[in-house]
Amino acid sequence: MTDVFKQHRIIARITGELPEIPEGLKDDLEIRRQGDRIQIVDSGSLSVVLKWLAGADLEDVYIQPLGLRAVYDRFHRTDLVYGDDDGHQKGTGG
Repeated sequence: MTDVFKQHRIIARITGELPEIPEGLKDDLEIRRQGDRIQIVDSGSLSVVLKWLAGADLEDVYIQPLGLRAVYDRFHRTDLVYGDDDGHQKGTGG
């Protein structure tokens, strides 16, 4: 249960492509992208994710800790943030 509270959701607008995901992060990220909007959920170290994202063209970045409500929303509220699961990609940059 404590692992849930170590997760973060990063929401932003993206104007280009994401940099290639480092090998050590691929299993720790869940990425959803629809148009110029992106949502990243990390289950690893936030500082490592932010270093990776420093190479991306992001605007209006919002970071929130993931609590139980956010976990529920991820699985049961597909209308939140970016619509349905068509934009859902795990461990990929686009």
